[in-house]
Amino acid sequence: MSVTGVESSEAADSAESTYYPELVLCLCAAVGTDTTVVSEALASELLAVGYTPIPVRLSALMAQIPGLEYLSEIRGEDDRIRESMSAGNDIRRIIGHADAVARLALAEINESDDATVPAERHCFSRL
Repeated sequence: MSVTGVESSEAADSAESTYYPELVLCLCAAVGTDTTVVSEALASELLAVGYTPIPVRLSALMAQIPGLEYLSEIRGEDDRIRESMSAGNDIRRIIGHADAVARLALAEINESDDATVPAERHCFSRL
């Protein structure tokens, strides 16, 4: 028996029956900002409580839009930052919504939903 008076197998059964909802977190930063330390710390903590972190990079999603494929081929960091900012501005202007690029992440999350994989314990991080 544990200190709390609950058998360890009973505690494990209780943990397994607990519902862990799907989470969507967003780290907002200007293009080119290094968010690696924060992203890795967040992923580590999510893993520790049983979540599967799934990063979603907005700059990569923008490169999937017809006409913006060239973004994935840019090698110079300064050029990548400048072109990504310009592309983001163009997307927002054309769509007519300030959150147009963020909506790309929501579409990606919806497309990644697989009916055979429960959303429970997944955490999408929009970067």
